[in-house]
Amino acid sequence: MATEEDPPAYTPPENDTCEANSSKTKPSPPANNQPAAPKADKPDPVEKSMDEKPKILAINRNDPPQPGSIYIINESSTSKVITNEGGKVVLTEYNGEPKKSQKWVCQRSGGWLGFTNDAGPDTTYLGHDHRGILICTATWHLPWEHFNVHKREGDGFEFMVRHWFGSLPLGYRDDGANLGKREIPDTWWGFTKIV
Repeated sequence: MATEEDPPAYTPPENDTCEANSSKTKPSPPANNQPAAPKADKPDPVEKSMDEKPKILAINRNDPPQPGSIYIINESSTSKVITNEGGKVVLTEYNGEPKKSQKWVCQRSGGWLGFTNDAGPDTTYLGHDHRGILICTATWHLPWEHFNVHKREGDGFEFMVRHWFGSLPLGYRDDGANLGKREIPDTWWGFTKIV
């Protein structure tokens, strides 16, 4: 009577990578000269340092304002953004990280847009004073705080301020120091959505 023997175990060639069940095998070198994947227990130090940095928000200038969203509003193709400095509205340099005073929440009332700088009990609306100069002191959204935005053919928007029964473009006043209502549309504005 012949005895049956188990067939010999399969031994793959040395360059075969199908040895997943063996705990003694070394991973094969990466194919196509690609770097090896980092070990799971030691994160890649480059990725870790990138995660720790604050995220930089680039200005894209072409997000149409929608109620409930938050925006950075910049002048033309510059990196200067509309900023609330204690009720006075000025243009300040944007460094990629929006400050609270540079974030504008879009609102809508009676078909007009409004922009608040700080949601909460001290919410103030972007508006203008009796001379047409841009300020941010009103705690309501009435005609002096009404705006419309129209898309331009190229980048950006015309930012229009309510004036009686119509509207005028927002730009530099004749003194060159203040922003406010203008008769001539000489400045365009960019809106970049951040939330």
